[in-house]
Amino acid sequence: IPLGLLRTGPIATISNLLGVAVLLDLLLVALCLALAWRRGSRKARLYTAAWALPMATLGLIEFADIDVWFYGAGSQILVLCAAAWQTILLAVAISRASGQVRIERDLALRSEAQAQAQARLDPLTGLRNRRGFMEAIAPMLEAADREGASFALLLFDVDRFKLVNDTYGHDIGDDVLVAI
Repeated sequence: IPLGLLRTGPIATISNLLGVAVLLDLLLVALCLALAWRRGSRKARLYTAAWALPMATLGLIEFADIDVWFYGAGSQILVLCAAAWQTILLAVAISRASGQVRIERDLALRSEAQAQAQARLDPLTGLRNRRGFMEAIAPMLEAADREGASFALLLFDVDRFKLVNDTYGHDIGDDVLVAI
C-alpha cells in the first residue's frame, strides 16, 4: 500500500520491481498450471479455470475503462463476478479433493478391519485362532463371573491326525480339518 501511494524517488523503483516480480510470479503460476494441465491433471484444469477469469478481469480493468461500459462501478461488478466464479470453482475443487480423501480413508479403515479379522481367524478353517478365541471368550467369562453363573466349555481333539497327513498328504489333511 505505501508503495502504491508514494510514487517518487527510490520507492517508485521498488514499486516497479515489485510489479515486475508479481507479473513473473503470475507467469510462473500460469506455466505450472499449463504443464500440469498438459499432463492430464483434473485439478490443474479446475484451478486454471478458477484462476484465469479473475486474472483476465484484473488485466481487462487495467487496460480498458470498464466504468464507461457499465454505469457506475462497472469494474467492481466485474471483479465481484470473477471472484464469485473463482469461489465456486475452488469450492468444487475442494469438494472433489475432500471426497477423494474420504474414499481413501474408508478404504484404509476397511483394510484395517480386514487385517484385524485375519489376525484373529485361521485362514484354512475360518475358525478363531488363539487370539480370536481369547477375545471372544473374555466377555463371556466376565459375565459369568459377574452374575455368578456357571460356565462350560467343550473341547475336542482329533486323534491320530498326523497319520492322515502322513498317509494321504497335507492337502487331504486340510480337507479333513475343514470338514471337521
